Amino acid sequence: MYWSNVQCPVVEVELKNDDPRMKAWLEGKVPQRPKDVVFFHRQEGPKFVALNLQEMGTSGVVRYLEEADLTTGRGRWKSMEDYLREMADHNASIGEQAKATAVENARYRAKQERRHVAGEPLVPVSVNLGE
Repeated sequence: MYWSNVQCPVVEVELKNDDPRMKAWLEGKVPQRPKDVVFFHRQEGPKFVALNLQEMGTSGVVRYLEEADLTTGRGRWKSMEDYLREMADHNASIGEQAKATAVENARYRAKQERRHVAGEPLVPVSVNLGE
């Protein structure tokens, strides 16, 4: 365990010899022994915040490590394909939301411009206040 250059604690877990990811190393095809690297952080909006291991305690760290899996994003997906599919769907939905927002904003701006050019009041008055 060490403190990473991304400012959060990191644990490197060695894999068992029967793990499929060890095959290339055991056959001598790759020079470095593969390992799972687990960063202790959580995402808050666009940034990542380091977790406090003392607050988590032993049971919290163990629970976090049990969820951890480098190839599937801390165990939240069954496979990397599921992860990529979910991210593609998420990105598509964000694109659709951005397009809908842009159309709505364009309509609003056009409506405001039309009111300004026509000299209409900003707040329409439906009752004659002079009576």
